[in-house]
Formats: sequence, C-alpha cells, structure tokens
Amino acid sequence: MLTQKWTVTAAAAGAAVLGLAVLWHTTAPTRNISLPEVSAVRAETGTSPAVTVQVRAEAEPVPPAVTYLLHLDGDELSVYASGQQEAIERHTVPAGLPDYDRILLEYGMQIASEEELRQILEDYLS
Repeated sequence: MLTQKWTVTAAAAGAAVLGLAVLWHTTAPTRNISLPEVSAVRAETGTSPAVTVQVRAEAEPVPPAVTYLLHLDGDELSVYASGQQEAIERHTVPAGLPDYDRILLEYGMQIASEEELRQILEDYLS
C-alpha cells in the first residue's frame, strides 16, 4: 500500500513541475535584439565593420609517404618498399640475433620512414 501511494505522489509531483515549467516558458519575457545595419556602423565609426575572410590555397596533392617492411628469412634480412614485390635491399644478419628480434622480423616489421629504417638496420646489422 505504501508503494502505491509513493508512485501516485511522485507522478503528481512530476506533473506539477512540468506544469510550472510550461507556464514559466510561456509567460517569461522575451527580448528582441536587432543587429545594426552596416551603413549605421559605417556612419557611427567612420569605417566599415571588420570582415574576416579565410582563403584556402589549393595545394598540390602530397604523395603518400613510403613505408618499409623488414622481413627475415633464414639469415637474410630483406627490405621491401610499400607496394613492391621485390626487395630493394638484402642484408645478412649476424649470428647473435636474440630470439625475440628474430621472431619479430620473421613476422615482418613495418617501418614508417627511411630515417627509422636506417636506425633499425644499423641496430640489427652491427
């Protein structure tokens, strides 16, 4: 019985709040604000209002950056450029390559730039 009374009381309170919100919205004062005409601003200040125009220059499309793939097959480390089937470089890997690095290179390692490629090759081949 207490649950039913609470439900009815909560519903009545919600309806009362909704009614007050609608009443306030319809009776609240409104303000009409009009913007001055450009000619009025010019006459008042002697200058035209500032207008900012953004101009976008059409740039030539930038070719996608070349990425590289390092792949280890046996003791030969091959370097592939993105989109090419043939290796652009081949190197013999020293015998002391750690197992973790060997497995990583056997799956293939993607390299984002030529500078990064040179650093990684130097690390693995020295």
